[in-house]
Amino acid sequence: MNQNFCFYYLIAAHNEEGGISVLVSQLDVLAQRFPGFRAYIVENGSDDQTSSALLKESRSREWLHILSIPEKGLGYAFRAGLRKISEDLKGNEPPPPDISRWIVFTAADLPFGFSDLDSFLKMQNQGGGGGVSGVPLFVGSKSHRHSQVNRGISRTLGSWIFRILRTGLLSMKTQDPNGTLFLRSDYLPQAQKVLSNDYFFTTETVYFIEQIAQVREMPVTLRPNLRASKVRIGRDGWKMLQQIWRLRSRIW
Repeated sequence: MNQNFCFYYLIAAHNEEGGISVLVSQLDVLAQRFPGFRAYIVENGSDDQTSSALLKESRSREWLHILSIPEKGLGYAFRAGLRKISEDLKGNEPPPPDISRWIVFTAADLPFGFSDLDSFLKMQNQGGGGGVSGVPLFVGSKSHRHSQVNRGISRTLGSWIFRILRTGLLSMKTQDPNGTLFLRSDYLPQAQKVLSNDYFFTTETVYFIEQIAQVREMPVTLRPNLRASKVRIGRDGWKMLQQIWRLRSRIW
């Protein structure tokens, strides 16, 4: 089963110096499990030694690709990573018909461990759609009824409010577009339409895919916080509301 998928993990790393060795050691496991596995880690505007730590880890790992950009923001990092992945895909021979290539958007602390990947593989094994005519986007969703999530009241309330806004203003069907995204590589041009430079990047990506294809949410297990979240409910919530409205204005 593992031979049928080629994964390209895309990860933004801003001020992640202390967690790089742990992240890379976890990705080592995937490199051993999946032939052709690659990880693209984009250091974006860090104030610490994240870039040096990444370069050190990459010296002995052919599957690890490091990019460094001056701009802060998740969207900047993902956009730079997608450009690199797109170049690499064009430069490589197409895979055999029975192998599908997937771009995995996730965070540097791997908040779900590999429970999102396990759910993805399980759904493929059950006929979840891994072929050309299948579902092109799977989302590791904290809102899935089988997900195991333990968050504070404020985070839960904030997520509920913005789900209502996304549904009401954008008519989105996906309950949690902010989890891990598994995007089939032939739909990469849709992600390249996204304009957001921050956390709203994944919401826009899910929105554009929803307009042309089915999106499937998957259960995940949220690991205990190993560090303080970089998301601020008030500040980032207000920005998300503004971006929801701008996206709505752009498409209507």
